[in-house]
Amino acid sequence: MARDLFAPSDVVKHRKGGTYRIVGRCTIEATLDDCYAYRGEDGQMWIRPVKEMEDGRFALVENGAPNA
Repeated sequence: MARDLFAPSDVVKHRKGGTYRIVGRCTIEATLDDCYAYRGEDGQMWIRPVKEMEDGRFALVENGAPNA
């Protein structure tokens, strides 16, 4: 199994400028697609398929893991 590019509590930046904190991985019930859940600076929650999160449109800004 491949390792996730992003982990819970990581801070990522979208190429268009938004900054978000990764909440964790989830699954869309209707399609069973693997996704990331993430929260914007305004508190808005979002989900996005793993393929889209890991295709280069998001970059790691801060590793949220303790002792990392």
